[in-house]
Amino acid sequence: MPPTEDRRVRRTRNELHRALIELLTEKGYDRVSVRDILDRADVGRSTFYHHFRDKDDLLVVSCTEYVQRAVEERARGRQTPWGPVRTVFDLCEQHPRLYEALAGRRSDAVLVRATTHMVHEVLAGHLREQRDAEETECDPAVRFLAWGIVGLFGPVAAGELTAAQAFATFEAAARPWRLSDPRPVRPEGPAAVPLTPTAAVPLTPTAAVPLTSTAAPSPIRGSGSSLPAGPRSAAAPGSPAAAPPAAPGS
Repeated sequence: MPPTEDRRVRRTRNELHRALIELLTEKGYDRVSVRDILDRADVGRSTFYHHFRDKDDLLVVSCTEYVQRAVEERARGRQTPWGPVRTVFDLCEQHPRLYEALAGRRSDAVLVRATTHMVHEVLAGHLREQRDAEETECDPAVRFLAWGIVGLFGPVAAGELTAAQAFATFEAAARPWRLSDPRPVRPEGPAAVPLTPTAAVPLTPTAAVPLTSTAAPSPIRGSGSSLPAGPRSAAAPGSPAAAPPAAPGS
């Protein structure tokens, strides 16, 4: 693509993104139509559908592109393992109305899923670069972490947490995941729960609870059960149990 055309494409996509964000914060996502976006951005319908399928696609793709650019710009002066996460919390703190609409307490499921997808894409790309891993290796951990990050957007946008406090909360939750290996770290030591059948603790005879003769159930006569009858307990003299069984016909 020639440089002039590339700049034109970026400018068009940026205008559509700006129009969507402005309208979203003004009147809510559900009330925004594609026509509203086109009028605000001064872009033709055919141009819009050349770049995006619908307004949901515009929301996900354009927001992801915007955050990725912000992460790249701020990464130049911030060399930390979880730099992208701190960047998205900073953006949330700087644009509270937008992030309140995207992932606040009143946000609908479409917006929350789109925001989570945006964070997932940014975080997955960062982790793949850190350890040169395939996407499938990082995906389970990244999905877990992305939902946790989005869950903190609401408190940050509402002013209940600062970006620094939200980032500290994230770091504490993400500690079981090392950047060298995004799979969760299994607990170590004798208190760890065995994860394989061979590691199960055997039940030794001394550890089993003994069944005393007084606790054994009476054998069921005539039921066809193959269980042997338990030993009879000695009965006290004079008790009904000590009397011999009556002879037939007596």
